[in-house]
Amino acid sequence: KLNNSEKIENKEIIENKENQKEKNNFYLEMKKHIDNLFDKNPAEEYLEKIFPDSKFVKVVLDEESYYVVGLIYEQNQIKYICYGVPGVYQKNPPKELSGYPVWVPLDENKPQDFGYWMTYQDAISGESVKAIIA
Repeated sequence: KLNNSEKIENKEIIENKENQKEKNNFYLEMKKHIDNLFDKNPAEEYLEKIFPDSKFVKVVLDEESYYVVGLIYEQNQIKYICYGVPGVYQKNPPKELSGYPVWVPLDENKPQDFGYWMTYQDAISGESVKAIIA
């Protein structure tokens, strides 16, 4: 049976492990900010249909511009955090996007029409990852 000081020490060890786990998980570090974006912005349902097991929101910057933020899940765990810039297809991605942007048309039968330049981050490491296609 543990005495009180041993119980306190064990509790501190568990709390430290939980804090370390959060520090090693990019999504958990950004969770409050991401949750805020999802709470305050409308869903981007077109992208949610393209990417199974995902949630996307449209973040309005002003009357004419916005971007999208998404979470893609794998086995009920957040696998990727995505960012997208809307537009019509062009040969080169917008310079605002870092990482490995990929073109995602909203209508696969019209790939040159409206869609999003998307970048992906690994939810654990925060590293940019090469595109995953839906």
